[in-house]
Amino acid sequence: MINPPNGVASGAHTFEKMPDNPAAGNHAVAYAGLFVRLSSFVVDNLICFFAARLTQWGASETYRVLHGFRLDGDTRFLLATILFYLLFFTVYFVYFLTHGGQTPGKRILGIKVVALDGGEVDGFRALLRTMGYAFSCFLFGLGYLWAGVDRYRQSWHDKIAGTVVLEI
Repeated sequence: MINPPNGVASGAHTFEKMPDNPAAGNHAVAYAGLFVRLSSFVVDNLICFFAARLTQWGASETYRVLHGFRLDGDTRFLLATILFYLLFFTVYFVYFLTHGGQTPGKRILGIKVVALDGGEVDGFRALLRTMGYAFSCFLFGLGYLWAGVDRYRQSWHDKIAGTVVLEI
């Protein structure tokens, strides 16, 4: 069992087994801090943004070739782009969290998302966590900033999904 930083076991925040982190051995778990978490989130959002923009550009250019004008100014096209971004964002995070617990941004910065029991994140938990990002944005991002004051460095979306972010 992995105990929190203060060494006192708490049922809600202990691991029943060691997360897949061979470097940790039997040492205490290091929870990822606020700035490294936000940095990885920025990297992942840039990836999602550029993928969405590239897709938007490709769709607009295809429409221009077929119909003689671009769709960039069309409100429906803008709405479709936003919806595509949200869908891509959701699939991106759910896929990477269920396949090793690391998005590319998390991998670059050496952090990993695990369930509270130390196991891998399943699809439902990953979807809850991803949808919880919107709740964490509520009230000027207070849910994200919560990781800076929480004992286990959990943001609100971590609390919703029952996950923690570890340094690896």
